[in-house]
Amino acid sequence: MPGFSNARLWRLGTLTLVVLLGAAFVAWFARDWLTDSPKAHQALVARYCTDCHNSTDLAADLSFDHADFAHVGDRPDVWEAVVRKLRVGMMPPADAPQPGMKERKEFVAWLERRLNQAAEAHPDPGPSLLRRLNRAEYATAVRDLLHVDVDSKALLPPDDSAYGFDNIADALGTSPVLVEQYLSAAGKIAALALGDPDAGPAAQTFKIPQDASQNIPVAGMPLGTVGGGVAHVVLPLDGEYRLDVAFFKSNLGAMKGLELPHDVEIAVDGERVHLATIGGPRTSQR
Repeated sequence: MPGFSNARLWRLGTLTLVVLLGAAFVAWFARDWLTDSPKAHQALVARYCTDCHNSTDLAADLSFDHADFAHVGDRPDVWEAVVRKLRVGMMPPADAPQPGMKERKEFVAWLERRLNQAAEAHPDPGPSLLRRLNRAEYATAVRDLLHVDVDSKALLPPDDSAYGFDNIADALGTSPVLVEQYLSAAGKIAALALGDPDAGPAAQTFKIPQDASQNIPVAGMPLGTVGGGVAHVVLPLDGEYRLDVAFFKSNLGAMKGLELPHDVEIAVDGERVHLATIGGPRTSQR
């Protein structure tokens, strides 16, 4: 070819190839943009769906003439139903104009993509399951409602746990026996809260662990004291209450720590009601 060198021909061929590739990229980008554009799919719905689903006719109590196609993820219940209808060909009705198969597939794919994006951005944890209160929650509820502190461990059986937690609905099952125990606990708590005069005599035992040191101060006890223990008791009625104190003995029937005298004090609401001395030479000789 006269007037053109090989280098010029090579550059011309390269330029032509670049132009063709650029045109192909622009066409691909434009097609992808049109496929993902809400306006294109809004026009499809306006063409095939709004004759029935509009603010006037409200077929199936559904209107698309004011639908926000830019935020379909805000109404997943509506658009998921649309996807199901379109997949099986239930909409538009058989006697109405139908979109092409390609348009239908592209619209369904676009809806699914937008719904998935919305779900990933704002995941729905699902409805919370109803469950009963565990022992700790039950005691807290009683305290908040009735201003009565109860020992739920003495009233109710231990709760099942899952993954290290005892407040998971799936693990907090209910059985007839458990319901009976809750009813029994409710009766006792009601008697405490109301002061039932027909309540019969009852007894409670509070134990101090044998391995608990009696030579150091105990949390909740008055300053200057060592050992002992604290018991929180709700007394429902005025009356006479008997307090008995028993000491642990070894397997041989002997009590430790009696070599020296010790003052043992019993107090109710911070007021001393009894003081006695145990231990010392006379006691150790007995």
